[in-house]
Amino acid sequence: MKWGAKQVSTLKPPLHHSLFPILTAIPFLAHDESCQDTFWVRHNRSLIAVCFRLCSKEGLTVGQLMSSHLEQSYKMKKWLQEPIQKPGSVRTLLIDNYDSYTYNVYQELSVVNGVPPVVIRNDDWTWEELYYYMYEEKAFDNIVISPGPGSPACPTDIGICLQLLLNCWDIPVLGVCLGHQALGFVHGAQVVHAPEPIHGRLSEVEHNGCQLFHDIPAGGQSGFKVVRYHSLVIDHESLPEELIPIAWTSASAKVGNSKLSSHIEKSRQGKVLMGIKHSARPHYGLQFHPESIGTYHGRQIFKNFREITKDYWLRVRSSYNREKYNHSAGFKC
Repeated sequence: MKWGAKQVSTLKPPLHHSLFPILTAIPFLAHDESCQDTFWVRHNRSLIAVCFRLCSKEGLTVGQLMSSHLEQSYKMKKWLQEPIQKPGSVRTLLIDNYDSYTYNVYQELSVVNGVPPVVIRNDDWTWEELYYYMYEEKAFDNIVISPGPGSPACPTDIGICLQLLLNCWDIPVLGVCLGHQALGFVHGAQVVHAPEPIHGRLSEVEHNGCQLFHDIPAGGQSGFKVVRYHSLVIDHESLPEELIPIAWTSASAKVGNSKLSSHIEKSRQGKVLMGIKHSARPHYGLQFHPESIGTYHGRQIFKNFREITKDYWLRVRSSYNREKYNHSAGFKC
């Protein structure tokens, strides 16, 4: 590739599939001979690859670009090709729903798992790309779906998360806040307004003692308090049979003179759902924020999810080896 009259080393475009539209014309400085559709340009002191695609007779009608400040995404792709593995480590794909808490989750997972998770935004990958890394490359052991603004009923808020919850039935998944609501929504539960918006409040939570809450106290006055940020909840009365409630808190908030729908009235007088699990899949959801510094035993929850993941894959491998042995034994004379 030539940069004016000066010969420079051949540059490969960053391995990232998310391209951003060019809104203004950018002058060409060099043509990358390794890709007939790619030109490299200087823009705001960054090296940018501009990829033009020919559309039949209309010529250069679509321009898309990738800039070098996507270095983090490039490193992520490199990590996918050569995953860092340590004995006993767990590899997590963290789906970012455009939330400020995502990197709090990232920090906890880095400490607990032994290796940092790979972070992608909920619209970075197509289903085909996610399937490739999960099932063909086997690059990850589990998935965590981050908190986020909006509703699981809105495609632009939730991105690829609903599709992976439906299709990745054999991958351990933990959904936090919006991710929890997505788990309920995708299986037919109703996501409704909470008795009142909760922003940064500590609430005492009870749980059923399932593996996600191993070594965490339960029951009234147990001292298990969590931080909540949400205005929506899963209506516990709408839970399908395959979703099991595993945690809840009392709904004792004062709502004033607001006109409440019947589902809010019922929630006020009972319990607000704080956690669910799927009866047949290794999928879990938490309405509260275990990554918050104010949540008691938050790191223990992530440790428990790590152990759930390890136990799950151990059972899968054992079952596979047993079936393989039985199959081979059936052919013996």
